[in-house]
Amino acid sequence: MVLPIFRLGPVPVIGEWLALPLLQLAGSTKPADEPCHEISYPIAHRLLLKCDAASSVEGTCKGTYEDVWIVRENGLSIYFSLSESPREKAQVSLS
Repeated sequence: MVLPIFRLGPVPVIGEWLALPLLQLAGSTKPADEPCHEISYPIAHRLLLKCDAASSVEGTCKGTYEDVWIVRENGLSIYFSLSESPREKAQVSLS
């Protein structure tokens, strides 16, 4: 989903892209270890607060629910599919 978003104009950023180097520096060796809890969710949540909008794949994991809550609580737009994006709708209406 990231490449189509980029092609519409926004610069997509995924929390893991920023978290992975920090996890390595913190000595993380496996998912859900202490450095992972210290870094992964907090980085995603801080990043969300700097975004204009968010996209999410609906799911049942704790992280997804927390991310969606943060986005909505802070009045950001959230898109669950590319077709919901305002830029996608604008492109579709032009064709």
